[in-house]
This record gives sequence, C-alpha cells and structure tokens, in this order.
Amino acid sequence: MIIKYVGMAVAFAACAGIGYYLSRLDGSRQRDLNALAGALYMLKSEIMFSRMTLSAAFADIAERTGYAPFADLGDKLGGEGSTRKIWMETFREHRRELYFSAEDYTQIEQFGRTLGALDVQTQLESIDHLTDYLKKTFDALEAVRPGRKRMFIGLGTLSGLLVAVLFI
Repeated sequence: MIIKYVGMAVAFAACAGIGYYLSRLDGSRQRDLNALAGALYMLKSEIMFSRMTLSAAFADIAERTGYAPFADLGDKLGGEGSTRKIWMETFREHRRELYFSAEDYTQIEQFGRTLGALDVQTQLESIDHLTDYLKKTFDALEAVRPGRKRMFIGLGTLSGLLVAVLFI
C-alpha cells in the first residue's frame, strides 16, 4: 500500500517538474532572441564607427558578450570560405544549444546571405531589418509569456494529479 502512495507522489512530482521545466524552457527563446539582437547592435556599431573587418568585429563582440556563435564566426572568418557559408554553417552547428524557431532561423539565414557581400549602408540596413524582426518577435513572446507559463505549470500539475488518481 505504501508503495502505491510513493508511486503516486513520484508521478505527481515528475509531471509537475516537467511543467516547470517547460515553462522555463519557453523563456529560453526570448533570451536567445535578445542575445542575438544585442550582438547585432554591437556589430552595427563596429561596422559604423570602428570600420573593423567582420572577423575582428565578431571576435570582439564574442569577447564582450560571450555569445558562442559569434566566437566561432570570429575564428572561422579569418580563414578561407565565403562569409555567407560560414554564417550559415555556424548557426547550424549551434542549433542544438539555441532555442530559435524555424522562422527565426529563416530570418537569420536571410541575413547571412547578405553578410559581407554588400556595401556598408546596405549591410547596416540588413542588420536593422533582422533586429526589427527580433524585437517584434521578442515583444510578441513577452506579451503571451505569463499565460503560457501558467499554462505549462498548470498542465504539468494537472497531469500529475491525473496520473496519481490513476494509481488509486
């Protein structure tokens, strides 16, 4: 009899824990969008004012922010290969640790196609376009996040209760 109650408690705790985990995971996309937007603002200022090469700019930004894709970009751009190809490969390599959606990756890859291939003014406009998208997406997620957080926690708790009741 005691084993049944322990099983109920474990099942309830596991389901509730999954709900809390999913609610925290939901905020990870916002964190990544914000980190990329911040890194792009720094890239824009490096292009506008410092007139650094892209590899030096990415390395400098990575050093200041710790943003992993930019650290790899700074290393890889010093060698051979097109900037566009290196940009896309780097974000594909970091896909598992970043929480971007498919639409986010589409926008990031579209930006990568123009990276280093255009004049300075067009490059800055391209950065503005991507940062505008990131800001709009971040704001949209921020508006629905409290409700989604409660939903994940509630569903986890309710499914835990349901599983516990099934033990009876």
